[in-house]
Amino acid sequence: MRKFYTLVLIFLCCFTTFGQIVANDDFYQLPLPFTPVVTSNDTLNGVSTTMSTVNITPITIGQLSIDSNGILTVAPNTLPGTYTITYSICEVANPNNCDTATVTVFIPSSIINAVDDSFVLDPLGGITPSVLNNDTSNGVPVMVSVGVPNSVVATAISVPAWLTFNPDGTITVFPNTPSGTYPVVYQICEALNPINCDTAVATITITNPLDIDMVGTYNDFNNDGFVNVGDVINYQITLTNNGTTTITNLTACQFSMNVNGGTLASLNAGASNSTFFTGVHVITQAEINAGTVFGVICFCGDSGVQNCLDGINTTLNQSNGIKLQAFIDSNSNGIKDASEVFFNGGNFNYSINGGATTNLYSNTGINYLYESNSTTSYNLSYTTPHSGYVCTTTYTNITVPNGSGITTYNFPITIVPYTDVLVNLNPNGAPPRPGFTYNNLIYIKNNGVQTITSGTLTFTKNNVVSIVSIPAGSIANPNGFTLNYSNLLPNETRSYVVTMQVPTIPTVALGQQLTNTAFVTIPANDVAPSNNTASITQTIVGSYDPNDKQETHGGKILHSTFTSNDYLTYTIRFENTGTAEAINIRVNDILDSKLNPNTIKMIAASHPYVLQRTGTELNWKFDGINLLPSVPNTQIGQGYITFQIKPTAGYAIGDIIPNFASIYFDFNPAIVTDVCTTEFVASLSNLNFAFIDLNYYPNPVKNSLSISNASLIEEIEITTLIGQKIITQKINKLQTELNLSNLSNGIYFVKVISEGQEKILKIIKE
Repeated sequence: MRKFYTLVLIFLCCFTTFGQIVANDDFYQLPLPFTPVVTSNDTLNGVSTTMSTVNITPITIGQLSIDSNGILTVAPNTLPGTYTITYSICEVANPNNCDTATVTVFIPSSIINAVDDSFVLDPLGGITPSVLNNDTSNGVPVMVSVGVPNSVVATAISVPAWLTFNPDGTITVFPNTPSGTYPVVYQICEALNPINCDTAVATITITNPLDIDMVGTYNDFNNDGFVNVGDVINYQITLTNNGTTTITNLTACQFSMNVNGGTLASLNAGASNSTFFTGVHVITQAEINAGTVFGVICFCGDSGVQNCLDGINTTLNQSNGIKLQAFIDSNSNGIKDASEVFFNGGNFNYSINGGATTNLYSNTGINYLYESNSTTSYNLSYTTPHSGYVCTTTYTNITVPNGSGITTYNFPITIVPYTDVLVNLNPNGAPPRPGFTYNNLIYIKNNGVQTITSGTLTFTKNNVVSIVSIPAGSIANPNGFTLNYSNLLPNETRSYVVTMQVPTIPTVALGQQLTNTAFVTIPANDVAPSNNTASITQTIVGSYDPNDKQETHGGKILHSTFTSNDYLTYTIRFENTGTAEAINIRVNDILDSKLNPNTIKMIAASHPYVLQRTGTELNWKFDGINLLPSVPNTQIGQGYITFQIKPTAGYAIGDIIPNFASIYFDFNPAIVTDVCTTEFVASLSNLNFAFIDLNYYPNPVKNSLSISNASLIEEIEITTLIGQKIITQKINKLQTELNLSNLSNGIYFVKVISEGQEKILKIIKE
């Protein structure tokens, strides 16, 4: 029985378990932390040990000692070097459960001390003093070197953007660093002993004497109640001088808007100015789609003062409406895929609540209709330019629910084989004047659906002018030039400018007409060979109005050569002769009854546009054009529209088609062009002497208008802009005075008849 119990005790003893005790090695470098405890990283059953759970045997080896509380001490005056001591810890509850660890102490040859620094700079940036200037080794200032006693190597641990830490301990701050606090963490290590290191923080504070505050406010610039292209963000800009000295000659040196104000001569210390600078940004379609406008501005002044506003966001309200887009549906899935191109050769059509149809043209193939009434109903369709493009998609009874945003309606276009290349010749800039140069603009367009692999453009000038410059790659000849082209893609347009010199008087005469022609080779199976030739006739003038309307036949059309397939080609030119940008421009043209509005075709325009046609009224909208004031002898500040239209059927010899345009720059009164008249005649003559010496003054006129001419003035007729006759007088004199004192202020047309010819003048009554 006794033997049995002995075996049980032995069995229990052999299977008694102790808690897991772990003693971890330690490493210390002078200067030591205050009373380091070597057991602080040791564990029992995964829990940090305490003196109540483990015992440590005090031990001394050489210069190192560990007491019963685990505190390590190093004997005074210990020489530099590496020292180790091994200690043992045991579980209090189970004294046989022990573990050992080694403590390593490194005593460097020098004590490295990196001290925190702080520097203050302005946004111009620069280089700080070295952060090492107050760092020490054994109490002696450090120096940056390699292999030299008491020297250190400096490296960056953490450096914010806009800053660079240099090996010599200096910190480079980039120009235009935003105001704020930038901490740079760096480390210095003993050159002869790279593990002897210390770290510190250098704090860089950027302060700017110039503070910028900007507030953006949405403005429904065209007053239509919708957020659309051509509306603006008005910015109020406040500048504050937080410095101690006056800032001089402040100007906006970087901006995302049109800034008004020029140069602010001075801004006193402590002063603010919120009225001198303002900004205007014209909203784009991309910003409308994003729902926000991001504004950025920087100001610069004397003595290197500069500050930038990172940017402010102005939120745009969501408009409700319809987006119309036409595209070549190459895979016939009815969806606008990323690889498919928009089509701008035709026009959208819409009617509201079953009313009259309005046509919309654009050079992008995209149009927007905005709507605030959820009960308004739209019918939508698309008209292609010819049978080579087919679009059968229509939408009926479309409404725009409140809060629906912009809904897209696709008009996919399929292609059938069709070949047609055409050429147009248009005025470009000022008309011909004696002694001056003038330009013609040539367009060739692949109006078909198949690539034109090759062709030749031929330009023939009038024999009295000389050519100054021709397009690159063309070949000059005595009569003009030729230009070979290749791979003209479907719906692609290419343009070329030719510059010509007009001789002086008497080689040419005022009123003399100059005709130039262009021809493009006719490809196989071209369905409209008649449009492969174009000509333009322009009259030599002594002065010109930069806002005008011209027709390429030069006022006379030989009736016998004009067919039902031919068009009149009009160009309307406009120029911003003011002192500020024109944000939106509108051009209005009410067609004469002798012109067929259903035949209108857009040829070109200088800027992105939308053309809206309702009946005989044409309205081109250049929303967001932001046209700069014009600069002499450049195209800056200028624009144009070129379109074609057929006369109404039944035109006869003697028929005269008058046409003019009204040009609106933002909210300014209309600039009305002179009347452009085109007459069908039985024969053409080179010169029109009837009005070669016509004079009229003053214009504007208050009371009396004087008109004189070298040929007998037979009759004078005065009409309003809408064609209402006000005065008709038989004159039969070379000179006359018209009493206009009873007329209301406004614009009138004066038709002068001499030698069976007509000349229409535009006058302004004040």
